[in-house]
Amino acid sequence: KVLALPNGDLATCCDDGVLRIFTKATDRMAPVAEREQFAQKVQEAHQKKSTGPTPEEIAKLPLWEHNASRPGSSEGQVHVFNKGGIAVAAQWSAASRTWIEVGQVMGSSDGGMIDGEAFDHVLPIEVDQTGGGVAKLKIGYNNGENPFVAA
Repeated sequence: KVLALPNGDLATCCDDGVLRIFTKATDRMAPVAEREQFAQKVQEAHQKKSTGPTPEEIAKLPLWEHNASRPGSSEGQVHVFNKGGIAVAAQWSAASRTWIEVGQVMGSSDGGMIDGEAFDHVLPIEVDQTGGGVAKLKIGYNNGENPFVAA
């Protein structure tokens, strides 16, 4: 969320729960070291989106081998598992009561275009093809939309 303040500053509050105020007024700016630290965190966040999950993040994911003990809550629910040290996306099939592997999680983006259509979220995935090879695809979905249905 962004709110324009009467003095021309902008107040933001994001998913991290931190309120930040951005200003052009030098007398209200944070110290240089704090601004540089913020810029570094922003750069790291952008880099992380393009590289996908880190080995540490993958290690924290539930193991693929134990997915039967984690049933989905609704048809098409998407969940990420650790399969042999690789983050894989899977969708829940209520009919078969199983997780169906969709592909490897390669990174994320806050939005983008697929075939000329704009989406709030675009996720790059890799899907093994019959006969060998890997297809690099993108799944796009909008806020409030079930990613499985969108895919």
